[in-house]
Amino acid sequence: MIENFEDENLRKKKRSVRLLEDDTPQIQNVEDNSEEKPLLGSKKLPFPKSVFFIFLNEFCERYSFYGLEAILALFLRNILNYTETASTVIYHLFVTLSYTTPLFGGIFADSVFGKFTTTVYFSVVHSIGSAALAIGALPFLSITLGTLVTILALIVTAIGIGGIKPSVAAFGGDQFKLPEQNDQLTIYFSIYYLSINVGAALSEIFTPILRKDINCFGQDTCYSLAFAVPAILMVFSLVAFVLGKRMYKMKPVTESVTVNTLNCIFYAIGNRREKREVDHWLDYASDKYSLAFINDIKALFRVLVLFSPLVIFWSLWTQMGTTWTFQATRMNGYLSDTFTLKPDQLQVTNSILILFLIPIFDTAIYPLLAKCNCLVKAIHRISVGCFFMSISFVVAGCLELQLQNSYPRIPSNVETSFIIINGLPCQLNISIDPVFVENQLSTVSSDLSSYSDTLEEYENSLFEQIPAVDYNITITHLHHTYCIINGTEVTFSPTEFLPQPGQVQTFLITNNTAGEGVIIPSRTQESLPKSDEANAKCRIISDVTEYKQYTIELTSSINSNYSSQFSLKNQETLNFEVEPGIYNVKLRGTANNVTNHVMLGTIELLTGGSYLLGVFQNPNSRVITAHLYILTNPNVIHMLWQLPQYAILTLAEILVAVTGYHFAYDQAPLSMKSTLQSVWLMTVAGGNLIIVFIVAFDLFPTQAILFFFFAGFMLVGTWMFMFLGYRYQPHIHDEYEVEHSGLPTPPSNLRRRLRRQQSFVETAATGVK
Repeated sequence: MIENFEDENLRKKKRSVRLLEDDTPQIQNVEDNSEEKPLLGSKKLPFPKSVFFIFLNEFCERYSFYGLEAILALFLRNILNYTETASTVIYHLFVTLSYTTPLFGGIFADSVFGKFTTTVYFSVVHSIGSAALAIGALPFLSITLGTLVTILALIVTAIGIGGIKPSVAAFGGDQFKLPEQNDQLTIYFSIYYLSINVGAALSEIFTPILRKDINCFGQDTCYSLAFAVPAILMVFSLVAFVLGKRMYKMKPVTESVTVNTLNCIFYAIGNRREKREVDHWLDYASDKYSLAFINDIKALFRVLVLFSPLVIFWSLWTQMGTTWTFQATRMNGYLSDTFTLKPDQLQVTNSILILFLIPIFDTAIYPLLAKCNCLVKAIHRISVGCFFMSISFVVAGCLELQLQNSYPRIPSNVETSFIIINGLPCQLNISIDPVFVENQLSTVSSDLSSYSDTLEEYENSLFEQIPAVDYNITITHLHHTYCIINGTEVTFSPTEFLPQPGQVQTFLITNNTAGEGVIIPSRTQESLPKSDEANAKCRIISDVTEYKQYTIELTSSINSNYSSQFSLKNQETLNFEVEPGIYNVKLRGTANNVTNHVMLGTIELLTGGSYLLGVFQNPNSRVITAHLYILTNPNVIHMLWQLPQYAILTLAEILVAVTGYHFAYDQAPLSMKSTLQSVWLMTVAGGNLIIVFIVAFDLFPTQAILFFFFAGFMLVGTWMFMFLGYRYQPHIHDEYEVEHSGLPTPPSNLRRRLRRQQSFVETAATGVK
């Protein structure tokens, strides 16, 4: 089969040789950048209308993909209850699979089904996966079933992406007749790239809104709708693509160069046992494959080695959807009373900046730098881009250090934290002394301390991360003062309690019906970690005895339709989350068959804060008041402070991704261009695998250290790329390649053009003239 492939390939190349009137051969498959004069009376071919179906297909497919990516990490953490580490690993495994499968999708498109049929089949697969993802997000499914459906849906979706990605763009290029429509082909790729970024930008804006601002199935969020809209658009893209079938130009399938490349590599590896001297290990395949084909594979390997450090670049770039999004959840997105920025909306910054900056770079920045002989070479641009990527993570790390000041201090499994609230209208001294229990001392430090504080009426005191041992709480009156309730002095007896390790508990000082002072522990543990949905956390405790039945109502002062009522069981509620904002607090209670509405005041609940709302009734005046206690500081740093790191990352992407894509195409041998594009996509997959291994081992105690590690890792990768770039020998499409591909030697005018191309490629790649 391989020999037949070579014969057919040779016949195709020979057919590309056209003899002129003087019998001088002219080679048609060698690029000629010289300006061609139009033939007399020739008619300009119209722009193919069929490609507009392809634009629509790509727009919808990219909307679907980037919309899924935008909210996937938050869905895994917030709905399926994965940890941030596990969510990050699953997210990047999905991206890895999405960028690995195009290698096989390209094989199907080239040599099995053809580009059109491959796109249709895999679009169906993509649609099924997207729909299954929306089903897996339905809240009435169990966590186990929802998780199973989601994981299977992600695998199916990644397979669908793999078949579409390498087929659609090339299929659109097939609609043009070359070289007559070279200029129109350039316009096609510009619009195609525009459709990708517009689809990505719109999905990154609206998908988080569907997730957060719409309530469905009794939930505060609607992930199922956020996933369903991309699935619907994916079906629409499939229908639109099929509708244009009669207008498409279909090219017949051929043998896959990628498959034959792999076969040649494995054949050479298998023949290495032969005892003959060769210049390169691939030359062991010279008895079956042509020298030209083997030299093409060598050129492929040279570019592959050069690209190898760029997997580090992609390991940083792709963290926009995970670590940077998680960072944004711990920041403040408030912009106005009517709009709050969502953590997963910041990713749109990259798409918007790409749309605006690429034309600016091409028309202004690069020409200006070229006058100074700066960044005119591809390897230099990529090196600078890698350095910018490192800087973006330094900025992210510095921002994370500032955010850590507002993070809660969570007790370990041998520590505890507790809050004591004075619910009486008097001043009290609090003394907390450890009780020495032998079996407890073996698990905690023997250096146990006593704690004390003075509390005014309705004040609280927080004791953080103290050893989890038995304690005696002793309450006394402030010196020369008394605590008088209904004319009787309140007395307190020492109270012993054993706090729960690793938990946070509240104790309320109040009085019982006998007039004795008591300390009442809460039944519900306080929740200190910040909200995963960028909300405010709250819980209500009370000592109101005026009403046998009552509810506490929180009504937004901005939107009166946003109101929540909370019934208290055993004088407290469970932890709940609300939208950040200002709320009016009302008590609605029934006494003697009369319902009363008591306005208790106004409170402000901010993003990321954890609060305890105390509703207390003065035992003397019977007045009911509300008091807000902060357990975890709210997010005070705004999400817009992430814009610098996004801007620097976008600059890095333009310098590396756009330049590298063109460099890969320019440096590919004539027979390896599609294969090298697949290799370029594989570097993205490799970068995601790096994150999976680093994050899965959980080596870094804080997010800031993780960011600084990746910044240093990128600097190492930059140095490696510069070193390999200095030693890189560019591939030249010269007469040697033509001669050994079975074609006659080109005429002298074409050889001069080849030498000019050689000089250009060497300069662009390495700067060596």
